[in-house]
Amino acid sequence: MITPAPVAVVLLWPALLPWLSAAGLPLLLAWWAIRHAKPVGWGAIELVERAARSARITRSGLPMPLTLVRMLLIIVVALAATRPFWGSGPPGERIIAGDPTRRIELVTVGSSVDTTADDPSLAIRRAVEALARARPDTVPTVDRVSIATAGRTVDPPRLIILCDGAVPSGNDAARLAASVRGGSTLLLCLGPESVALPLRTQVAAWLEKLAGLSVAGSVSLDAEAIIMSEPDTAERSGPPVVLAGPTVNRAADLVFGSESQPAATVWARSATTGRPLFVELPVAAGRVVVSALPLALPSGAVGQQAWSDLAVWPAFLPFIDRLVSRLTDPIEPPSGAIARLAGRFAGLPLARPLLACGGLLALLELVLAWRRTRVAGLGFDAASLGGRLGLVAWLAVMAAVWGGRPAEWPASPPTSPAVAVVIDVSPSMGS
Repeated sequence: MITPAPVAVVLLWPALLPWLSAAGLPLLLAWWAIRHAKPVGWGAIELVERAARSARITRSGLPMPLTLVRMLLIIVVALAATRPFWGSGPPGERIIAGDPTRRIELVTVGSSVDTTADDPSLAIRRAVEALARARPDTVPTVDRVSIATAGRTVDPPRLIILCDGAVPSGNDAARLAASVRGGSTLLLCLGPESVALPLRTQVAAWLEKLAGLSVAGSVSLDAEAIIMSEPDTAERSGPPVVLAGPTVNRAADLVFGSESQPAATVWARSATTGRPLFVELPVAAGRVVVSALPLALPSGAVGQQAWSDLAVWPAFLPFIDRLVSRLTDPIEPPSGAIARLAGRFAGLPLARPLLACGGLLALLELVLAWRRTRVAGLGFDAASLGGRLGLVAWLAVMAAVWGGRPAEWPASPPTSPAVAVVIDVSPSMGS
């Protein structure tokens, strides 16, 4: 059974939520008005009690239905003032505001953006930003999120990239697995953080349960080159291509299960030993792509050899371009009536229906107040009637003003200008 993405209600102005406490004002004012009431004996008290029951007034003199309607009216207006929207809000930091139908979630361990080489997502971020400047009309939307917020949106991301060290557990693992089975693509980048104990045991168990592929640690490679296969359909497959420049010194040791190996597509291998470096596995309506390399800038302690220098070579940019284009292509339409319905109404403003309910409650309050005065034999003065009708008109104006959809969530401005360095290593430079 495919579990749809959870439905979220986003509040544009959550600071107004404390106004919900004002819902107790009608009850407080009614109690304040009758706090000094004293029972007075009277011969015709039975007639008074009968009139009180007709007006739904308690023995203490509190008009309960009218008070409840007024409390509900305040609650509805306070909720509408927070500008709620049906759909997903910003799960983290928006890096690129591109095509929302091809959204990518870049999952990292830390909650704040790190611009140093120690950030495992820095190389991918810089590559996608360069692609966005080159082709702004075709670049996908990229959000940097944490494990706790990944895959929580109503409109599930097309691609979820788990950077090195971002290993889900418990509810997070179940939620990401459900997102993959529902049609998303998961790219798991393994590196020194992910294959170190105890994370290695955790990621191996989760990956084996999800895709039938396990991780047995890492293997040392002697600066082997990378051989890429055409990561497309069989009709467009071409001969393997050796990436010029990048080498691999260490990679995660991927172990195929008996059922996963026939269905696996190996995109890249090491040139000498033939170790699989990029593997794609179908999972229900989605797919899992495992990278035996961290796809990060070389970093670490002095004297510690980096796993690969792929991210520092010019070949990395077209590699990420092909990777993003391939993995953000739709596999199948979203499955499940609930998921399709939630996605269709994503971003729908809820203030207007809430204020419509508020208008109905205001009219109901008017009817109850008029009935109470009529039973009591009192007149309904023009000021009271005008005030209540003015409240209904005010709610209609609020519904017209607050009925729009939320503005597009913009991308964060870059902290520093990106610099691209191209080094010519052709034989002509040696002459």
